[in-house]
Amino acid sequence: MTDSNGEALTSRYAVRDYTNLKIQECETLENYVLNNEIKTVELKEEQISSVTFENELKKGQVKVIKVDLDNNEVRLAGVKFQIYDEDNNLVDKIVTDSNSEAVSKRLRIDKNYTVKESKTLPDYVLTEETQTVTLKQNQITDITFENERVKGYIQVTKTSAEDDEYSELSKVSPLADVTFEIYDSDNNKVDTIITDST
Repeated sequence: MTDSNGEALTSRYAVRDYTNLKIQECETLENYVLNNEIKTVELKEEQISSVTFENELKKGQVKVIKVDLDNNEVRLAGVKFQIYDEDNNLVDKIVTDSNSEAVSKRLRIDKNYTVKESKTLPDYVLTEETQTVTLKQNQITDITFENERVKGYIQVTKTSAEDDEYSELSKVSPLADVTFEIYDSDNNKVDTIITDST
């Protein structure tokens, strides 16, 4: 079993009895992938034969899906995200593709990651939302971000101009309960509004 330096020393073997020995890892740390490689070691008299094994950290990926807040069927390409580990180190930058998806590189699973939008499309509001994700070995974990389009408002004022017989100026009065319909440039009705007492 390896020590704190990552080294392990076997017993001494008689060269006459064991010319070659095979060594294989049988157990590793929880966050590492077991190395199944079998290595052959040639014993030499009064020498320590060294052999090195490497273990890969267990890794997973995160996939960001970017959609329109008002219509999740609308996918948004070209939105940039940054991924930070739990120590606030920037570990990856990704950009959504034509399918509105962005997949990170393989990241170790023994840390949690925070995904943050860094740049969005001109017609959308940059979201301040962040999402924290825990990865699983050899899996892609999906998360979805929504962006709201930049929006404005229409204010309609409905008045009645009444002639005042005692003045040269007309008196303007607000009209309540008047209904207006609002249409977009494709002639689709998008809203109905009714005036209030003002």
